[in-house]
Amino acid sequence: MGHTKPQDVFVCAWGGGVSLAEVTLARWMGCQAAMVASTPERLALLQQLGIIPIDRHGLDNIAFEEKLLDLVYTHTAGKGVSIFIDNIGAPVYKLTVKALARQGVIATSGWKHGAILPISRAMECINRHLYVHTHYACYTEGLEAVAFAQQQQWMPPLAANEKIYTWEEIPSLVEEYAAGRLATYFPIFSVNS
Repeated sequence: MGHTKPQDVFVCAWGGGVSLAEVTLARWMGCQAAMVASTPERLALLQQLGIIPIDRHGLDNIAFEEKLLDLVYTHTAGKGVSIFIDNIGAPVYKLTVKALARQGVIATSGWKHGAILPISRAMECINRHLYVHTHYACYTEGLEAVAFAQQQQWMPPLAANEKIYTWEEIPSLVEEYAAGRLATYFPIFSVNS
């Protein structure tokens, strides 16, 4: 949509580090960017990066749906999300679609909590929604991405008290991740000391 100015594009995301990377790129391109998070550390990081933080913590589903839709419609003059990065899947899919603008895009490279979606093909056709399902890149695109990241110094920010796990601590890192006890989007472990 070459005729659309970046500042008129509203990008929103569910998910973790990959979603954060994608909304960061959208922000760099001049788009409005928002992301859902539920920990104070992650919400503060989003704010620091110039991404609109949407606090999910402590709200029931109805209250959160109202909050998300109100924020989206306020920032988009009632149009809805231009691009919704949904790396969560089934539990949030209906709300993702509800927040999406006409001719909006749902982009996904993951399905943390459900790969099977209840799609109404007729409604998606009427709303002219686009779906982009991908699982990153081929080797040469990966090389280009790494070169871009190095050139732009595009690295995950580290918190001052960030724990770096040893190789032997990886099982506990996995347990902490599975239990939702990690504040960071990018846990780090060392391979060689």
